[in-house]
Amino acid sequence: MNIFIGNLAPSVTENDLKTAFGGHGTLLNVVLIKDPATNKHRGYGHVFIAPDTAARAAIAELNGLTLKGQRVTVRECIYRAADQHRERQAGGPERPSHGTHERRGRGSPIPVRLMGKTLFQS
Repeated sequence: MNIFIGNLAPSVTENDLKTAFGGHGTLLNVVLIKDPATNKHRGYGHVFIAPDTAARAAIAELNGLTLKGQRVTVRECIYRAADQHRERQAGGPERPSHGTHERRGRGSPIPVRLMGKTLFQS
C-alpha cells in the first residue's frame, strides 16, 4: 500500500522514515518528493508497505507522530482521476485545476513533435 506522509520537517531524511515505518510489515520503498530547483524535499513523501493490514496499522499508529519537531500527517494515498476535483480540507470551495486538459478542453488534440514534425495526439 502507498502511504502519504505530509508536514515533514526540512531536516527529515528517507532514513528517518525508514526507521519510523520499519517495524510495520515489509517496507518496499521510501520516497521524499524533491523540488528539482533546490534538490530539497517539499515537505511530503510516500512509504510503500506490504501487506495492506500492516500498512493500515502503521497509518493508525503513526498519524500525528512528532518527527524532528513537527507533527506529521500519515494516510493512505488515494489516486484520483484527473477530472476529479478535491475540496479543501477545511471544507472550502474546490481548487481550480491547472492541468493542460482544462486549458485546451477535453478531447482537444495535444501537439507532439516526432522527428521534426508536429503530430497530434488526442
